[in-house]
Amino acid sequence: MTADGRLLLMPGSPELQAFGIRLKELRKRRGLSQKELAAAISVHHFQISKYETGLNYPTVGKLVQIARVLQIRSDQLLLDGVKEDGEAKNLRLQRRFKELECLPKEDQDTAVKLIDALVAKGKIRKLVG
Repeated sequence: MTADGRLLLMPGSPELQAFGIRLKELRKRRGLSQKELAAAISVHHFQISKYETGLNYPTVGKLVQIARVLQIRSDQLLLDGVKEDGEAKNLRLQRRFKELECLPKEDQDTAVKLIDALVAKGKIRKLVG
């Protein structure tokens, strides 16, 4: 590691490739685009692309920011075997659910009925083919 917090890994190395794959998977699980993640950690979206393709590696500070935005532990980005944390994978859905909690009970009930209908539709579609 350098004095400014950068890890010394060769571009395209297996370690960087594995990191990039994990980052992309975790970002997509949260329903974020590269641009959204980049804006959240104050970098250009090309930088996220470079992280995900194994061309660059974030500083330790950026790694911590990425983990916070993705709502994971930093080690989940660094180590193999990404584990589910039991929360909604899609951040946009998670935000909407939090917003729904602030609505009157009647509106919440309507939202639940709509979600139930969409889930049922998806199950029927699966069964039919």
